[in-house]
Amino acid sequence: MSNLFQRRLPSIESLSTALAVAHFGSFSAAAIELSITHAAVSRRIASLENWAGIQIFKRHTRGVVVTESGQRVLARLDNAMSQIENLSISKKTKHLPPPIRLAVTPSFARFFLLPRISQLSGTPNDLHIELFASLNHADLLGGEVDLAIRYGCGAWSKTHAVRLIEDNLVPVISKTIYPRKLSNLLDLPLLHDGDSSNWRTWCIANGLSYRQKSSDRTLCDYALALEAARAGLGVALWNQDLHGLDQFGHDLVPLDSPPTKGHLAYYLLARSGNNPAPIEKLRQRLIDCI
Repeated sequence: MSNLFQRRLPSIESLSTALAVAHFGSFSAAAIELSITHAAVSRRIASLENWAGIQIFKRHTRGVVVTESGQRVLARLDNAMSQIENLSISKKTKHLPPPIRLAVTPSFARFFLLPRISQLSGTPNDLHIELFASLNHADLLGGEVDLAIRYGCGAWSKTHAVRLIEDNLVPVISKTIYPRKLSNLLDLPLLHDGDSSNWRTWCIANGLSYRQKSSDRTLCDYALALEAARAGLGVALWNQDLHGLDQFGHDLVPLDSPPTKGHLAYYLLARSGNNPAPIEKLRQRLIDCI
């Protein structure tokens, strides 16, 4: 029993500092926000990375970026911090409805869900939505989350799946390297979101022969592929049904070609059978806002 009280855990300060660094994208900005020194931030992050056994942040001259492994750790730490905060129930929070845990990919949260979160929560807020944004699939059947939005072909057992958003794909590219002809597009580095399946589908639909090149890049997340295209690293496929390009300013230019329907889509998943009324209400709101 004594081992329970002797577990090696990171400090709350280290956890909050890591979340601040991830939010602001730099040690300096996090130090200002937390009213501590840059050195204190570095020590706390080093302590947390030593505890986790992985590199959470990749340092560069303009700041830091969260590594793929770091994204998974920070998502769980953010959830743990929220649970700790919820242990202290004040009069202000007593009347909050029970949380509905919704698992989404970071890209779906960024481009679609967050702009609509107020609409989904209701007026007044009759639903309390907790987002689990991660590239890993949360355990829906095991009860880790109440609902999940996943990107794929729709073959998930023991769940009720509703097709939410189709893949209608249009190549986008930095205006600095815009190709003169459609055929010239494949000479540029292709930016893949996970794998090459979407680019293969696009090539077939447009009568072009797909060929893999050493200059192509595979990124773990859809949003990263778009950001890489924005930086002039190649050409990515934009799902015009998911979001517009306004937030990229005039940096990303869509190719002048009709959209190509992909073979994947975003699905809303719920456990089979009867779900509590708040979960069913959020499920229906998600369907209605499409």
